[in-house]
Amino acid sequence: MDSCSDFVYLVSNSGYTRFAFDSVTGIVFHDFPILRFECNAPAFFRRKGKHRTFSLLPAQLIPYERYDITFVLNIVQSRLSGSSLKNISDAVANEGVQEPLLLEARKIRSFITLVGQAFDRLPLISSFKSTFLGMLTSSASESLMRFITWGKGYCSYVFPELTGPAALALDFYRSSLPHVFFLFGTPSQQR
Repeated sequence: MDSCSDFVYLVSNSGYTRFAFDSVTGIVFHDFPILRFECNAPAFFRRKGKHRTFSLLPAQLIPYERYDITFVLNIVQSRLSGSSLKNISDAVANEGVQEPLLLEARKIRSFITLVGQAFDRLPLISSFKSTFLGMLTSSASESLMRFITWGKGYCSYVFPELTGPAALALDFYRSSLPHVFFLFGTPSQQR
C-alpha cells in the first residue's frame, strides 16, 4: 500500500514558480506557482527509495518543459507535415499574446523525441494497447501523426468534460496507478 496516496499524510511544505506557456489562451506565465507536497507517512509505509516530496502539476504541463502538451503536439505535427524548422520558429515567435516566444531548432527536435516516447509508452496501459496497435504503420512519422490526431481529439473516460491531450495524459496517469507513469515527460521520481 502506498500511504502517500492517502491525503492524511500529505502536507504542502513549499512551492516554487516556473515559466509556463498556455497555448489555448496564448498567455505566457513567467512565475506560474507550483505547490510542493511532503509525504509524512511513517517510513515503514513508504516504498524504499521513494521520494518524500513531489510537485503537483496541472494536467496540461509536462515535467521540466516550458510549454503545454497541446503546444508540443502542434509543433511536432507541423514538423512531421513538412514545415521547416525556421518556419516553425518564425510562426511560434508570433504565437505568444503578451510577448514573442523563442523556440530553437534543438528544442523542436527534443519535442519530436518526447512525443515519440509518449507514443511508445501507450502499450504500458492495457486499455490503450489496442489503440496503439491500430496507430502503428511502417512509417514512424505516420504513426506519430496518427497519435497526435487521436490525442487532440481524445475524450476522458474518467472526466468526460475534459478533452484533448491533457485528458489523455490524465487518464494515462490514473490508469498507471500505483506505478505512476507519465505519458508526456518524466517526473523527478523516475529520473
